[in-house]
Amino acid sequence: MVPSFVKKNSDNLFSFGATSSRALSRFLLVFVASIVLSKYDFGIFNIFISIYFFARLFSENSLNLPFIKFASDGDFRPGVVTYQAIVLKVVYMAAVSLGILLFAGHIARLTGMPDGRLLLLMPLMLLALTSYTFVVQVLTYRLNMRLLMFYELLHCFLYAVLLGIAYLVNGLETISILIILSAAAMFLAFLVGAAVFRRLITITPGIDWPLLRRLVEYSKFTVLSGISSLVILKADVLMLGFFRSPREVGVYGMALFANEVMNMVIDSVLRVCLPQASALTHVSDKTEIKALFRHSVKNMYIGIVPLIAVIALAAPAVIHYV
Repeated sequence: MVPSFVKKNSDNLFSFGATSSRALSRFLLVFVASIVLSKYDFGIFNIFISIYFFARLFSENSLNLPFIKFASDGDFRPGVVTYQAIVLKVVYMAAVSLGILLFAGHIARLTGMPDGRLLLLMPLMLLALTSYTFVVQVLTYRLNMRLLMFYELLHCFLYAVLLGIAYLVNGLETISILIILSAAAMFLAFLVGAAVFRRLITITPGIDWPLLRRLVEYSKFTVLSGISSLVILKADVLMLGFFRSPREVGVYGMALFANEVMNMVIDSVLRVCLPQASALTHVSDKTEIKALFRHSVKNMYIGIVPLIAVIALAAPAVIHYV
């Protein structure tokens, strides 16, 4: 019975594993920061991470390959669509980075950061993220959750190795070192992933202006739809940085990261269900689509309940320690 269940739900289980590995990488970054940084620096670190999440919405999440399938509607070759998306990702990343560099002082004052020079590392983070997430999106687009889980585990492993090496050599005493190591782990994972999965990456160089205009319009929609969720998740941290002390921001930021584990179910559903459902959009009978979502969501929640129980018990102790 168990082998049959695993075989039937392999995509969902591997998607959940990939999402869990990605969440572990993020939690590792915050947990290590909470241990090695002072309470003051940890609060500043959480403010920086919140600004980073706002920036990545415009530079990366605005162009998500699995959902570009809906925008392109099968009218264009996959290699052409991928190349157009890469071009726009680079343009968006450069534009966001330039805006952050020009207004670093104003951003620092509005968010309560004592020094805007830390924001100079933001372009490095965005470049690493754009590279790293491209392979994630290719594997998601291909619905290969097994390889996606391997890729996310690879990133988590590389980050843990870099943290260990840096700790043994110089220690982990500044925010800048943690940020640089995080970017390095993402970029190394991208290089390995691009080499290993190159047969899955189809790129056809060339600009198709009708497709480019369509993708720009699509990216506007995804940015606007994503702003609301980011405001809910991160605006409170930025406001705390302006009104409260960095120590209080640090404790609240750790609690927020523990709470965000609930998003793992949503991420897994979006990775597996929607791309599969898009292939069924022209089917007159919608029963198959309903069954896909019903079984996927049920199985993911069954799988995540033990993890939520562990985090619910561990989070208060971690927050108290911080």
